[in-house]
Amino acid sequence: MSPVQSAVAALLTADPPSHPDAAVWELLRLHLPADGLPAPDDLRALIDLRAAARGACPGFDERFFPLFKRCLLADGWLSEAERWAVLRIAYGGGEIDPAERQFLDDLRQSLPDPSPEFLAAYDQAVADAGPPV
Repeated sequence: MSPVQSAVAALLTADPPSHPDAAVWELLRLHLPADGLPAPDDLRALIDLRAAARGACPGFDERFFPLFKRCLLADGWLSEAERWAVLRIAYGGGEIDPAERQFLDDLRQSLPDPSPEFLAAYDQAVADAGPPV
């Protein structure tokens, strides 16, 4: 288990579970590549952490979402597994918060040729989220 995975596991099993914030990101960032993309298992751990969050996490989100987007767009398209990861984060806290809505909108605009499956999932998520804040 990598240091990122260990830290996320500890955060998720703490009583009460730790809410991701800027301090949590700074701790995790020490174990992430400075210029590249995280290892797939580390990215999954970060997704688990964000998906478990109940409510907005501004200090974490402003760092996590750009990294997540870079990972998703690295090959220019979204696989089915990546699409499910996006939806897991969006719906993980029970409802789509403004940062998640903004991420969905940014991702939609950044995809050069989104699949019909992504567009359908995006349209549903945006409808569920309501108007942008």
